[in-house]
Amino acid sequence: YQPVEKVRTDGFGSIEKEKWTAVALAYFLGFIGIHKFYLGYKSEATIMLVITIVGAICTLGLGIVAMGVISIIEAVKYATLTDEDFQNTYVKGYKGWL
Repeated sequence: YQPVEKVRTDGFGSIEKEKWTAVALAYFLGFIGIHKFYLGYKSEATIMLVITIVGAICTLGLGIVAMGVISIIEAVKYATLTDEDFQNTYVKGYKGWL
């Protein structure tokens, strides 16, 4: 049995990802997963987008609120890391959630 490695794309923009760009995207548009798309986490971004849309339609906005809370937490986590730790954890490494 071989463990499956998580695969991530380069996301949009350059291969080098700016921490403060990710922070701003997570803070302002994170509820639709845009910061995840930026970092190359397509699966996680798609999940956030679907939960937001379905939650907005079926639960009167609960999906937007839930994804908003998660994205604010992620924005704070990104902001509190050093640039090097951010690059190692989220750009070179793979940490899709919180």
